[in-house]
Amino acid sequence: MAVKTGRPPWAYRKGGGLLYRLPAGIKLIGLVGLQAGVFVSQRIFIQDVSFQGIVPAGLALPAGLVLPAAAFVIIALATNANIRPRELLQGGKVLFVLCAAIVILKTVVFHPPGINVSGFMEGVILCMAMVISFSSGALFFSTTTTGEIHRSLSGAESFLHLEKMKISLGLSLMLGFIPFFFEIWTNAESAWYNRRGKNNPAKLVSLIPLVIDKLLEKAARTAEALESRKF
Repeated sequence: MAVKTGRPPWAYRKGGGLLYRLPAGIKLIGLVGLQAGVFVSQRIFIQDVSFQGIVPAGLALPAGLVLPAAAFVIIALATNANIRPRELLQGGKVLFVLCAAIVILKTVVFHPPGINVSGFMEGVILCMAMVISFSSGALFFSTTTTGEIHRSLSGAESFLHLEKMKISLGLSLMLGFIPFFFEIWTNAESAWYNRRGKNNPAKLVSLIPLVIDKLLEKAARTAEALESRKF
């Protein structure tokens, strides 16, 4: 029986709302700022929770509010763009496995055997930051095309008189490969399940080389296209 798959994670979808009307450059700056703020604030808050005594007075509480505030903003913007918040977590299986491992490793103490409560809190807070970062990236690429990214970066490049460096082209291609990776992985995984493959280590052994080959093929085709256009 064929396995039905939905839209690939981090893939662009047509729609309306505030994010679709904003220039890609503003969205990219907002994405970088949000992710930087999330990880800096979670580190400050973790240091306070861990009773390390190195957090300046008055910083811990505002830092602790950044994570829920960022989550609220992402959910609100996703809803406005007619995207269900849970759809932003598509393709995040590896992320959740990594989060579980982080929490376990920070919580369990072997010598002597016991539970590290502050370590558990550190793990949970770090995982919240990782999930928020992943979701914000998914929201950005769901509402922004590679062409829009390139145009915005090209505009900034022209304003700064850096056209000869072609930074915008490299950055837009690099960012464009992120949703392409998810698309390739989703298609390969779907084909695996359609052939009655199981969710076991053999899947990774079979799919990873295939996905890498597809990515290299895409990179080669892109290089040929750019060379033909004399970029």
